[in-house]
Amino acid sequence: AIVVGGVAFELALWGGIIFSGCTAETRSYYLGLYGSALCVILFASPLSTAALVLATGDSTSIYAPLTLAQCVNCGTWTVYGFAIGDVWVWGPNLVGTLLGLVQVGLKTAFPS
Repeated sequence: AIVVGGVAFELALWGGIIFSGCTAETRSYYLGLYGSALCVILFASPLSTAALVLATGDSTSIYAPLTLAQCVNCGTWTVYGFAIGDVWVWGPNLVGTLLGLVQVGLKTAFPS
């Protein structure tokens, strides 16, 4: 049901944007906004266990290699995004870097 709902949402969203008569610039704006929102949700997903980490004092639910990869990847894309002046690149990746650093902080404060 969730997958079907997600597909229906996607079709309605993109159908509305494509057939609404929007300019290419407006379509690009909405594509950037949508992609950035999905990226931030993806980057925040490892923090779904943050409450558990804080309650138990055990950070084994946060996978350290993934956290490190997120920090390096998002940090690199943030620098690149600033270099080319593209908010759709640096914006979500800056948030991803900060969220990765929160995970690092949790791993450091509550070693497992």
